[in-house]
Amino acid sequence: MMLPRRFVFNETIKLKENMQTIDFRKLFIGSSIAMLLVMLFFSHDYGISWDEQLHKEYGEKALNYYQTFGKDTSCLHFGNLYMYGAFFDMTAAALNKMHLGDEYEVRHTLSAFFGFIAILCCGLLAMELAGWRAGFIALLLLFFSPRFFGDSMYNPKDIPFAALFTLSIYAMIRVIKQFPKPTFRTVLGLIVSIALTTGIRVGGLLLFFFFGLLLLGKVIATLNKQELTRETVASFRRMALLFVVICASAYLLCGLCWPFALTNPLMNPFRAFQLFSAYDSFNSYNLFEGRWINVWEIPWNYIPKWIWITTPIGVLFTFLLMPLLLLPDLRNRLQVPANYLLVIAFMIVFPILFVIFKNSNVYDSYRHLYFVYPLIVACSGVLWNALLSIDLKPVVHRALLLILALALLEPAVFMVKNRGLQQFYFSPVIGGNKGAFKHYEIDYYGTSIRQAVEWIAANTDSTKPNPIRVRNVYGELISVEHFVKKYKHLQLVFQPDLSLDWDYSIVLTAAAKHDSLLLVNWPPPNTVHEIMSGGTPLLAIVANGAQANPAAALDNIRQQIRSTKDPVLLINSSLSLFNSGDFFGSIEACERALQVDPTNVTALSNITAALNNLSLFEEAIPFGEKAVKLNPTFTLAAANLALSRKNKDVKINPTILANQLINLSVVYHNTGQFERCIDICKKSLALVPDNAIAYNNICSSFNGLGRYAEAEVAGAKAVTLSPEQSLFKNNLAFARSKLGK
Repeated sequence: MMLPRRFVFNETIKLKENMQTIDFRKLFIGSSIAMLLVMLFFSHDYGISWDEQLHKEYGEKALNYYQTFGKDTSCLHFGNLYMYGAFFDMTAAALNKMHLGDEYEVRHTLSAFFGFIAILCCGLLAMELAGWRAGFIALLLLFFSPRFFGDSMYNPKDIPFAALFTLSIYAMIRVIKQFPKPTFRTVLGLIVSIALTTGIRVGGLLLFFFFGLLLLGKVIATLNKQELTRETVASFRRMALLFVVICASAYLLCGLCWPFALTNPLMNPFRAFQLFSAYDSFNSYNLFEGRWINVWEIPWNYIPKWIWITTPIGVLFTFLLMPLLLLPDLRNRLQVPANYLLVIAFMIVFPILFVIFKNSNVYDSYRHLYFVYPLIVACSGVLWNALLSIDLKPVVHRALLLILALALLEPAVFMVKNRGLQQFYFSPVIGGNKGAFKHYEIDYYGTSIRQAVEWIAANTDSTKPNPIRVRNVYGELISVEHFVKKYKHLQLVFQPDLSLDWDYSIVLTAAAKHDSLLLVNWPPPNTVHEIMSGGTPLLAIVANGAQANPAAALDNIRQQIRSTKDPVLLINSSLSLFNSGDFFGSIEACERALQVDPTNVTALSNITAALNNLSLFEEAIPFGEKAVKLNPTFTLAAANLALSRKNKDVKINPTILANQLINLSVVYHNTGQFERCIDICKKSLALVPDNAIAYNNICSSFNGLGRYAEAEVAGAKAVTLSPEQSLFKNNLAFARSKLGK
């Protein structure tokens, strides 16, 4: 049955009146305080990102620069960080000098505070545009944006910059709304906010451009409403003067928290901006749309796609409506401040387009452009408010409220379920985190390592006399080292993939950028636990299967050294084999390393030590001498050489020595060093003549050298001495076939 039109109209009015009775200003303030307390309380739940140690050290050096009045200039030569402002890092360093607790937890608390500033200013910006209800909605939408919330707890660059960038846009709107007579406090607030924004990242210089656009919008709006008069021209002049004063003051003041800018306040901020615009020195791989790609291969849709797949639907839903504001009728009906919104929309789109057309070096999702997200959310809050203000049927209003509630509930549930791991959120538009797995890189910062260490600590016996050895073979060590130190029964060990000397290994899914089969065969063998976010693995905790089957583990190492040319892996494999008593395997690994780098003193020293253990002292001496010659300060090599020289005249059983030499000849044969294999076999035959194995190895080596006549002679001798060995017969037959016999 159709309801009377008057009834529908009255119900709509009642619903709107009920919403108007809510004091959204008080609700905004109360919610803001609650959000601040929540963020500060939970900031200690998060792991350490791989950037934090460098930023911590940069902050300490920058603080020393100011405390020594510019005498300590180490911060100006600290990697590329001198191009970043030091406001956040210096503030953190100053707080840590007060010994308030764990240095990284102090940094996280400060980061959470900046995250809150971003949320607060996003809400205030929406409030300035459309009232307290719009501000309250924007406040909720940004607080319940899991990625932004999670990153707010530890990200030392992108979140503080986003916070102060949003504060600056809010201050700009305030200045323009107060024109022609903005208060001194408002103007000063804008100058300081722009200076501090630039004092974190040089991208703050964009704010001068955006401020000019907002002022231009104000001029156009004024001219549309009134004729050009002498008073109007005078006000425009004041506006231009105000623009110059604010921009010049902010530009010069940014050096107060940026050492590089302070050394040349007029030119260095601009130089840094040029350097960053052309910055291309970072090389990395990113998992994007199911494919590992180098940063030089980043497609044009990289940033838009990451925004699309990580933004909650409640924000996407309304932000996608913004192009409709170009329609005058709809714009008037929604009663939104279109001039401001369109300029802010340009502020969002321009940096993204700049990155696309500049082909800038971006990686690790869109975190470099996080500063646009609070602006997106502010626009979303304004549009939600506009939708709720339209005179529609009550059922439509209730449906909109239900959609908004559900849109907030979905990310809120994710945040509660994934405490400390909210930063890995993916939107339902791609099936959530499960839809992102194996298609997009998830924990690119290694922050979930904290949860891995805590799980190992809680699930191992702390009463054992020997500590539990934990290793992490991918990423910066600070992520694991800091948390392992908190548990007395855990010990961080620096062991490579092929090592056996560890108990638990932390394997991040992000390590697949160096091992393409890792995600294909996920989880790794012997996985005992996975750290998950949204039902998707971030890392695996792997128990050392070699402890159950050490022989199989050693066989695996022997096989792998023949398929790699990585000298680091080869050297570490040689140590594992050496420690297991396989000295010949250790020598082979080192010989393979020397084929890659003949000056590898560690390989030379290890061979010396292995040959000493085999009582092959004379063979060891040349390796030890070469190691010491290459590095006279290498004490271990010198000690190994001294042992070789001391024992070179010791009498060894000839049969034992001959057998050791034959085994050593196999090493040289396996590594393709046929001449050396022949020489070693001849030394063996000098000790014990008529050894069929020695003659066979000589035959095989001559075959390898293409010297088939000599191979036939040695092979015939081997077959005569041991006619039952088919291997000897095959080597002889091969030599004769090459000779046409």
